[in-house]
Amino acid sequence: MASVFRRLKNPALVLLLPCLLHTGLSQAGGIYSWKDSDGNVHFGDRPPVDLQSRQLDVKVNSISTPDNVKNSAREYVSNLGQRKPATPSRKRKVVMYSASWCGVCKRARKYFKEEKVPFREVDIDATASGRKAYEKYGTRSVPVIAVGRKHMRGFSPESFERFYAKAGK
Repeated sequence: MASVFRRLKNPALVLLLPCLLHTGLSQAGGIYSWKDSDGNVHFGDRPPVDLQSRQLDVKVNSISTPDNVKNSAREYVSNLGQRKPATPSRKRKVVMYSASWCGVCKRARKYFKEEKVPFREVDIDATASGRKAYEKYGTRSVPVIAVGRKHMRGFSPESFERFYAKAGK
């Protein structure tokens, strides 16, 4: 036996193999049912030695996925990288009430230019008419971004895209 271990590259596998086989055999035994001395029914994977038991035929309820569903799911997943996200129509004009000192306004301006969002900027500190138009929104913060009769305060690309998509409806 020692000579067998010396010839093997990994002798631990020889010791592990019987353990794995034993585990598989004990799991393959099945489910048993038996009654104890009080008449209570028990279920288990090891039948008692001193009581009469019977092996049960357990049927597992499972549903397999139809081939057409599998194929369409595969196709969808494989095309994910090729699809471009839907961009909302950029036809609605945006008015951004801003101030020259506002950092968030600068980010919004940059975003609008990069994403080709048509917008008009009104500096609330530059003209009285710009200040008056801004004041109708009842806020003291900038930017205020308006599309039609709807407006939002502040800016983040995600919140703007949600707002812009809803504002046209």
